[in-house]
Amino acid sequence: MPEVYEKASGYIHLSTAHVASAMTPGEREEGAFQFKVSAEDDRVSDQTWLDVIAAYRASTYLFLELIQNWTQQKEKAEGLAASGERIGTAPAPNHKGTG
Repeated sequence: MPEVYEKASGYIHLSTAHVASAMTPGEREEGAFQFKVSAEDDRVSDQTWLDVIAAYRASTYLFLELIQNWTQQKEKAEGLAASGERIGTAPAPNHKGTG
């Protein structure tokens, strides 16, 4: 996951990733390149973007599920600790013999 984050985070700000994705090798001479900035994305299909969105949603839901499970486990542990404290501080029973 750190590698995915590292590569994806480069698109948050204008970065090397942005510039590199706008460049393609030139056709006329060696070492030349073409640079295109456009509202259209000719090199990435709509299906690829839909797959990226689906993967992002799935990872977000997984993260939320992990947080929910962690919260429930923490609440359960705190509840058990609180129960133990209540039991531990209860007054000792009075066992006076009759007779």
